[in-house]
Amino acid sequence: MTVEPLEGGGYRVGYVVHDLDGAGPPVRTADLPRRHIDCDRLVLAAGTYGTVHLLLTNRARLPGLGPALGTRFCGNGDLLTFLYGRRGTPVPPRTGGR
Repeated sequence: MTVEPLEGGGYRVGYVVHDLDGAGPPVRTADLPRRHIDCDRLVLAAGTYGTVHLLLTNRARLPGLGPALGTRFCGNGDLLTFLYGRRGTPVPPRTGGR
């Protein structure tokens, strides 16, 4: 998929057409027919990895993307707590600074 801004606003989104009936032999994605649509607004909702991938792939055509895109990525594992063999009253979690 390609994304590029249009002069005067909006975006052009390029995509390939897949054969849904699967009757033919396998074809490389690069060899599939290409189409495009134009839109006033574009919402990318391809999940955590897919959206970042789409933006990074199209970075050259989207000059407004910042240099931090794709960095400092966290897979929701930034907070780990281990309570192994703990006895007694639980300690309440701390928030903020000391």
